[in-house]
Amino acid sequence: MPDPDAVKLQTALQLLATLRQVRFFVTPDAEGVTIPSHLKEEELVMLDFGRRAPIPIEDLKCDRDGISGTLKFGPEYFWCSVPWLAVVGIQKFGPTPAQRAWVPMVLTEGKN
Repeated sequence: MPDPDAVKLQTALQLLATLRQVRFFVTPDAEGVTIPSHLKEEELVMLDFGRRAPIPIEDLKCDRDGISGTLKFGPEYFWCSVPWLAVVGIQKFGPTPAQRAWVPMVLTEGKN
């Protein structure tokens, strides 16, 4: 069975290369997640990454360790880092619901 983290990395790299923005669904309490403290209380957090996003993420990094970059939360910017272990879903991001689609990922039992 494929390594789930490798599947997430490949999926993210493919989508980030072709789309303006990609939405990642993250468990904020997972080890290694760096996000604004007010989001740590949530069960699930949506983070939008993309080099060609409306607010480009110039320091976007997507590698075997996870995805990171400086995101805007209201008027504030915050550098976020998310290991693949914390990513539970990836969604193609479009301006309308019809243009959004879940990306299937291979997951192993007990590890996302």
